[in-house]
Amino acid sequence: MKKTLSIAAALTLAFSVALWAHEVKLGAPVTLKESTPIHELLANPAKYVGKEVRVEGEITSVCQSMGCWIKIKDAKTGAEIQVKVEDGVIVFPKESAGWPAVAQGILEKVEATTESHTAQPAAGAKAKTGEAKEGHAEGEHTCAEDAKATYRLKGLGAVLTHIH
Repeated sequence: MKKTLSIAAALTLAFSVALWAHEVKLGAPVTLKESTPIHELLANPAKYVGKEVRVEGEITSVCQSMGCWIKIKDAKTGAEIQVKVEDGVIVFPKESAGWPAVAQGILEKVEATTESHTAQPAAGAKAKTGEAKEGHAEGEHTCAEDAKATYRLKGLGAVLTHIH
């Protein structure tokens, strides 16, 4: 009898969680079936730059100005990557930190420039002028970091799971 009650309670809880969770689909559909681990992208960026990849993990931060980027952290390794989208095309919910996410996009190399002190897509990458505004997008650098390149995903689409 106790085992039956435990199973019934577990099923009720699972069903309740399913009712309180919903997917938020943003941008283009996420079509790639397999995710590339974030730490793999960051450890071997030359292998992936310019290629479309899928990542998944937990959202750790969100652009509070325009909702134009999120940072996703891999649960296994703690590796983190920024997913930057075109301003106004996709707007990430500002309250989505802590939500599970799957994102698809193109890995791009971001160079810091000494003149603007902001991260700019590397030569050859398509970028909107004024993309990194002072105090706006994470990825801004200090002079000491100017020589260091970073990598981010140019987001094309994402699926966030909001659990109420």
